[in-house]
Amino acid sequence: MSANKEGIHTRILLCLERDRCYTDKEMSMEKMSRLVGTNTSYLSNVVNKEFGCRFKELINRYRTEMAQREIIRQDDATYATGEKCGFTSRANFYEVFRRMTGLTPYQ
Repeated sequence: MSANKEGIHTRILLCLERDRCYTDKEMSMEKMSRLVGTNTSYLSNVVNKEFGCRFKELINRYRTEMAQREIIRQDDATYATGEKCGFTSRANFYEVFRRMTGLTPYQ
């Protein structure tokens, strides 16, 4: 991995893990690229190669993982949990959660 790609990769991880930018319901590739200091093409390239998925899938992965932790911690699978994690609607929360985990939030 080139030094520049490594730097972008590190900044993406910081944005996701430290800053929890995925909780922003309006998170987009454009917004993330501004946060990590690159353009959308380069961001997309790094996400595809280093994380093995598309940008939206990466954001949804982090949202789903947070939702799972929240459901376990609070024993609460309501939409409020999904909203806290950055999902934009109840339907989106349930659909993505089920696709990522194979279960509904209530299961």
